[in-house]
Amino acid sequence: VRCAATIQASMPAFNMDFLRGREVHLRIGVHVGDVMVRGDDLYGDGVNIAARLEARAEVDGICISAAVFHQVNGRVHLRFEDTGEHELKHVNRPIRLFNVHLIDTRAETRAGPADDARAPAALVGGAGHAATFVQKDTATLRALDKITGRSTDIDVKVGEPVVFGSLKVELQVCYQTPPEEAPESAAFLKIASTQPVAVETMEAAVDAEDVETVSEDNPELFSGWMYASSPGLSALEHPVYDIWVIRCAAPEPVKLAPRPSEEDAEFE
Repeated sequence: VRCAATIQASMPAFNMDFLRGREVHLRIGVHVGDVMVRGDDLYGDGVNIAARLEARAEVDGICISAAVFHQVNGRVHLRFEDTGEHELKHVNRPIRLFNVHLIDTRAETRAGPADDARAPAALVGGAGHAATFVQKDTATLRALDKITGRSTDIDVKVGEPVVFGSLKVELQVCYQTPPEEAPESAAFLKIASTQPVAVETMEAAVDAEDVETVSEDNPELFSGWMYASSPGLSALEHPVYDIWVIRCAAPEPVKLAPRPSEEDAEFE
C-alpha cells in the first residue's frame, strides 16, 4: 500500500514531461491472498480480486480490499474511505472495498510546527488512528546524490542546520512513536538551495550557520513534514538530491569519565 501511494504521489511530477492530454494516469488495486505461480504467470483468487479492484479504483487512485485494510489501518499516513460491499466478476462472495486517499502533508502543515505541535498526530488521525508521538531533538536523514549514487546518513539537531551538496537542511521539530506502537518518525524540515556553495564531506557539512539561503538566487525548496514510513507522500523535488527521514532520536547522553578510586589517587 505504501508502494502504491508513493507511485501515485509521484505521478504529477512524472507527467510534467508530457503534453496535456498525453499524461499517464494509473488505477491501482491491492489485495492479499494466495496465488499460484506457473512459469512467469500468477494465478488464483488473489490475482483475480486484485484485477477487479484495479478496475474499481478511481483514476489516479488506489482501491484496497477489507483484508488489506485491516492489516494497514493505523500503520500508514493515508485516509481510507469505506465504499461498502461490492459484487465482483468471477468472485463468489461480496468484497468490502476501500478507496485510499493521499494526504497532502505539505499543504496541511505549510504554516509550520509552531502553529500546531501536534500536527503529526492529527495527520495520523486522518488515517483512522491517532498515534502517540514523543518529541526528540535529533533526526537521522538519508541524503542521496542522484548523479553519483552516493548516499549519506546525516544527523541533524533542532536549530543546527547542516549542508549536504548544495542543500541547506534545517530541522524544526522531530517526533517518534514509542516502542510499543507501530514505528514511525515525523520531522518538520526546511530545505533551501545554497548555490553556488557545495560541500562533499560530512566534516565540511557540520556548520551551515554562515550559508546565505532563501533569496531569489538561493530559493527555499521544501518546507513541511516528512514521514519515515511514507517518503513519497511529502518529498523534496530536486533534480540532483533526495532527502528522506530515517528516524528521530534524543541525543546520546554524555558519558563522564570514571572517578579514580582512593587507592589510585594515593598511588599517583
